[in-house]
Amino acid sequence: MKLYRAIKYVMVVAVLALAFYLPFPASAEVSDVELPTNRAVKTDGSWGQSVAYDIGTFECRRMTEDSEVIVEFELDGEIGSAGIPIELILQNYTTADPEIWAKIAPTEFTENTATFSFADMTFGYGFDDLSTVDKLYVGDCGTPVLVTKFTITNCEPKAVIVTTAPETTAAAPVEDVAATAAPVVEPEQSGGVSPLMIALIALLVIVVALIAVLIIRRAKRYD
Repeated sequence: MKLYRAIKYVMVVAVLALAFYLPFPASAEVSDVELPTNRAVKTDGSWGQSVAYDIGTFECRRMTEDSEVIVEFELDGEIGSAGIPIELILQNYTTADPEIWAKIAPTEFTENTATFSFADMTFGYGFDDLSTVDKLYVGDCGTPVLVTKFTITNCEPKAVIVTTAPETTAAAPVEDVAATAAPVVEPEQSGGVSPLMIALIALLVIVVALIAVLIIRRAKRYD
């Protein structure tokens, strides 16, 4: 009798666990993405750009409300009259008319690091999301600068893209900036069966084993 009750309780727990887990598949986790700076150029202090990233390198639609752009740089001189060492530029030249060239000031900065919040980026860009941004730049504000690291935090996973015939698009009318073609550092995506599912499967195996034991005991009782 005790064994029967134990089996019943284990089965109830297993059914409730499966009922809770199955309707809610694991959501994609956000992660930080580091964009390449191996071909960044040192600007001459005339409001030029040190790095540029198009949607082939990073799609801004992956940013979330918790995202921040963190830029590390080397400044060759004192901060100029603008009062900030660098600026982040968001460009839209394919869907905006007129073209958008939004300059974003750092939310906070030190002598070699600047942080740009998602709220400041969307405010400066003029839209609640950044899915239509074609290109990202980091430019100087009157003092020569070289970008050494560019990180975007709390990004959604990269979407799976189905390749089709290439389409020609108009080139962006921007300053001459070195291409940043090095691989983007993406976090490793974990795969396989989740630990919770493994535990549930093990629990079901135990239930089956207990039922088998109960059946065998009853069969012996009536022999």
